[in-house]
Amino acid sequence: MVAAWGHETASYGSWAELMIASLLAALFLHLPGATNPAVTPATIHQTICVPGYSSSVRPSTSFTGPLKRILFGEQRLPGTVADYQLDHAISLELGGAPRDLRNLWLEAYPQARVTDRWENRWHRRVCDGSWGLRYAQRVELRFKRDRG
Repeated sequence: MVAAWGHETASYGSWAELMIASLLAALFLHLPGATNPAVTPATIHQTICVPGYSSSVRPSTSFTGPLKRILFGEQRLPGTVADYQLDHAISLELGGAPRDLRNLWLEAYPQARVTDRWENRWHRRVCDGSWGLRYAQRVELRFKRDRG
């Protein structure tokens, strides 16, 4: 097994193969993304910029677990289900739709950890007013399409 960022990948290959598979999945799905209609530039200080917002709208594992297994099987990705995170194309932190299938995809570890850090940075920029919400959403989608 190959250890990458403290996570062991499947014994058949490397984390690079998992990242390539994740990128191919994003390209195949065109990763359209979908937004939560309750989150707009006018409502960010009542929604995404409120501590705990993401946790309050995050789907339960009873929803995400079976969906993750279904997507994994349909996409015939390498490795195991545990090698992937069910991610929001537009993150909940930036007003992504929590349960919309156009906004959910499988992202390979360790890239998912890198992406999570960027999502936190973009969220801070929106909430401190240095970036607009729609701009941050476009940046995020481009990042995920390009880097998986």
